[in-house]
Amino acid sequence: MLYTSVRNFPERAFATMDESNESPRLERVRKSVGANFRRLALANISAQGIPLAVSPVLSRLYDPVAFGSFGIFTTITANAAAIATLKFDWLIPNETSASRARALLRAGLVTTVATTVIAFLAVLTVPALGSQLPDVVSRALFVIALLCTASIALLSGWWIREGALGVMGFAKFMQAGSTAAIAIAFGLVLGPRGHGLEWAFVVGLVLACILMAVPRTEHQPISEREPIPSARSVAWGLRHSAAISTGIAMMNVACGSIPIIVASVVFSAEEVGWVVLAQRVILGPPAVLSAAFANAFWSNAAALAREAKIIELSTLYRATTLRLLWISLVPTAACLLAPHLIGPIFGSSQWQAAGDVGQALAPMMLGNVALAPTNHLVVLGAQRLQLLSDGTRLLLSALIGIAASWFDVSLTTTIWLLSFASLIGNAVLFLTHVAVHARAQPRIQLLADAAK
Repeated sequence: MLYTSVRNFPERAFATMDESNESPRLERVRKSVGANFRRLALANISAQGIPLAVSPVLSRLYDPVAFGSFGIFTTITANAAAIATLKFDWLIPNETSASRARALLRAGLVTTVATTVIAFLAVLTVPALGSQLPDVVSRALFVIALLCTASIALLSGWWIREGALGVMGFAKFMQAGSTAAIAIAFGLVLGPRGHGLEWAFVVGLVLACILMAVPRTEHQPISEREPIPSARSVAWGLRHSAAISTGIAMMNVACGSIPIIVASVVFSAEEVGWVVLAQRVILGPPAVLSAAFANAFWSNAAALAREAKIIELSTLYRATTLRLLWISLVPTAACLLAPHLIGPIFGSSQWQAAGDVGQALAPMMLGNVALAPTNHLVVLGAQRLQLLSDGTRLLLSALIGIAASWFDVSLTTTIWLLSFASLIGNAVLFLTHVAVHARAQPRIQLLADAAK
């Protein structure tokens, strides 16, 4: 059943489905999405705007090879971190019991340590991975980065449950500031090949981890007395949800990393650096706002789904997607101007080719801004269908990577093809939502008729 969460809704869920009340309620929901978006966008911009602001400085301290190595380093870390927690960080906010939430936190830390050990052994023994982290320094930094990235995800799940988002915001802001400052300092002292970007990234993660690991009983009543469950028993009871969430997370991270992964396999380290910079400055700013909007829309979609207002949700989804489609034309047009912007801003001698790569990201920009932010399959109980979108994108991207390797396709052409594959994947995501809404509506009507 695609929409499993409508089984036990009371009759009052359908009492307000009169068409005369649809428009005012929908308008209130839209205003709520806008208000939440503005609050979250401000927090994200303040935390993530710093790296973008210092990028012109870093592009003159580090060459494309250094950026390429850093991009590969962060890509490996992100893909390993998607597995490390078994996505218990997604399950922690859903726990009403504080003791069970703490048990999931402990279980996630155990799986993180285990995954880190396995990942480190894989880097040492698998030639393909070892070649991407070829020296002792990069491998040691990888271990710390993986531990901290996964721990931050788990702690974020806790603070989301507690409603203390300020803790997360402050930690992210300090992480961004420290990372930028250290990257500049290391670039001046160690030069472009001294792992300065990796060192700065890891130090920022460590600082964020420390700031978020404050006493976790702060928001719990002192009188609260609950039995302390075993982390193993709680985690085992949620093993199926954890497995599904981990699979989806792995696919999402892999989809976001595809341009860097393909470039690192097929092209030179310098060309990988062009892709890293282009993604950072072209896709980065819209991603900040898209992430904020996605969180705001998700929150309101969940509220409508809990009340079984699937018709309103479908109407809101279509209207919002149409608005985002019009809005996306602006950053997409700016993307097409990348060859005239990146070189002069970041240094034409080393980065002019990154402008062509940035231009090739235009279709990806369109899908990321117009179609991706309104994804709410999880609130419909249909998150497994996310695999249709991600699987389509991964399959097309793999075929493109193979073709680029066999037929000597240029970097820019390859990025254009990968960008269109991303757009197709997001289009499949949109059609999946439409199909889920259409299938859920008859069940809603049956329940409404039975409630009369």
